Amino acid sequence: MIGLISNPYKDPGFKVLAKTAAILQSLDEEPVINRLTLAAQKTVCPSLRLASPTEWKRCRLIISIGGDGTFLSAAHSNYDSNIPIVGINMGSLGFMAEMQPNELEAALPRLVQGDYDIEERMMLQASWQHAGEPADLCGYALNEVLLTRGGNPRIIPIELYIDGEFIELISSDGLMVSTPTGSTGYALAAGGPIVHPSMKLLQITPVCPHSLYNRSYIVPAGAAVTLSLRQYPYSAVLSLDGRQDLAFSDTDQVTISQADHVLRLVRLKEENFFEALPNKLRGRAYPRKNEADVSPLS
Repeated sequence: MIGLISNPYKDPGFKVLAKTAAILQSLDEEPVINRLTLAAQKTVCPSLRLASPTEWKRCRLIISIGGDGTFLSAAHSNYDSNIPIVGINMGSLGFMAEMQPNELEAALPRLVQGDYDIEERMMLQASWQHAGEPADLCGYALNEVLLTRGGNPRIIPIELYIDGEFIELISSDGLMVSTPTGSTGYALAAGGPIVHPSMKLLQITPVCPHSLYNRSYIVPAGAAVTLSLRQYPYSAVLSLDGRQDLAFSDTDQVTISQADHVLRLVRLKEENFFEALPNKLRGRAYPRKNEADVSPLS
């Protein structure tokens, strides 16, 4: 079985989903969907079977049809199953996607035949402790764990600890702990460095700090990063990849560390990360100049 997850906002009418399912069926493969894509079964793909949670974990591949947000949803729904995930890009950036809709006829037979490589990406886990109670694992993240003021009007004073040692108090809109995969996401927009995804490290980046400097910390992957609030009258927000949000008070603390699980990412072609990066940041959804029109300084 091969699992399919599709975003109806990126794939209107589930056209790419239907095409993907038809090609897989022609290759004697059984495509299935989970509840994230249940609407497709009621519209254009009534032949697609809804897999039970147990069956879904037995899929040998998951195909994500949409943008990077859809891919993150697929990663979160399968973080403990070790199933490889491949993305069909329907978004503007497609950092995680491996193929375009016009490449399905060539790419899907290779997936069915197992003609691909697997790239492992580190993930984060967050343990949340409330009012001195024992810490509970509250979730996982592929890109970042973010402690933010949310919609509150005041900046938040965040205490940063690394391996139990107090580092500094950072007054800001938020503070994020990112993976190398997440370094090209929110962390990049906040002024963090671009990190090659094969590296094993944690990146700590302030969001709009009230400070004379704004620099990221780079720490080993084995480090434990703890965040807490100092006398904050509002409820802040702890966000995991923007997919899971928790209310966070000044009696709470969260510890972020490398997760036991990794994301297994399907690769069909060799790609130089830094060579491909400018095109991905430019965004495929926007018109580009001809190379002849681009000056050396543009």
